[in-house]
Formats: sequence, C-alpha cells, structure tokens
Amino acid sequence: MAEEKGSAGDRDNVIITLEDVVTLQTETPDVKAITLWDEVSAAPVAGREAAEQLLKKLLSDARFVKGYRAAAVINENGRVLAADRKDDPIEIERLSGEMNWLYSDARATADRIGLTPPDAFTLHTSTGIVLVQQVETGSDRFRVILICSLQGNWYYFKVRLENLNVRPKAAKA
Repeated sequence: MAEEKGSAGDRDNVIITLEDVVTLQTETPDVKAITLWDEVSAAPVAGREAAEQLLKKLLSDARFVKGYRAAAVINENGRVLAADRKDDPIEIERLSGEMNWLYSDARATADRIGLTPPDAFTLHTSTGIVLVQQVETGSDRFRVILICSLQGNWYYFKVRLENLNVRPKAAKA
C-alpha cells in the first residue's frame, strides 16, 4: 500500500505495508524515506477514540443494510483508526491507503482546475462499490471508507455519513 503522506504531490514520505517494501524500493528509487506502520502498535494514535465512536454510530444500522461488506475510519494520512468487515476477505488497510491516495489526488485536482474539492467520491467496479467521504465530528476530521456489493445501497451510506457530519453545510447559491 504505497500511500502518500502530505499533499497529493508530495511523494517523499510514504507509508507502506511490510509486503510492499521490496517492491517500493525497487520500483521507486526516488523515495527518500520509508515509514513502516506497525498495525499492532500499542502506541496511542490521535483521534482513535473519536474514530471508534464514529464507526460505532455509523454501524448501528448500516452494518445491516443490504450489501454492506466493510468500513474503515481513517485519518487524512490514510492510517486506519477503526475498521469493521462482515465476513469478507477485504484487506482494509491496503484498500484504505490506496483509496485515501485517490481521494487526496481528486481533491487536489479539483482545486487545481477551479472546482470545489469533493467531500466524497465513489469507485464503481465489477465486484463492488467503494465510497470515500470526509466527515467532521467536532474538532476531528476523518475519511470514512465504506465497501458494498454491487447490489448494496451505497447511497444510503452516503446520506448516513452526511447526517453524522457536524460541519455546517455550505449555503446554496
């Protein structure tokens, strides 16, 4: 999971999983620093408690919606703070890092071409749908990733996340 840390164009700091170290080092010689993220680290992580509460609120009903497969709450650097999956072999850490990278690039691209950066986007594939949405809960800002089957109600998840967002909605022009 080669995941960018910082701005969309900053590829000097990369967070990766151990499996990708060799690939990254051989395919990306210009990387100056590699930080390995220890998934089982007992070190406290900023926002983890708030992320767990957000996931708990979201899953109180969303986990039972048709097509739900998995969810993760991540920080803006792509680090998984809380996650859930429903009997599915999804690699949440890897998926979260890659989707965070895409989301960061989408926000930067929108800004460069004069559009308002998106709060959310979806990726529709032949095997499922992935929703990435930014959510603010008080002083915390997270990105929530939801994965559902093709028959899943991804739009319900999007509306549910909008209702959990405490950030004021932009006024309509």
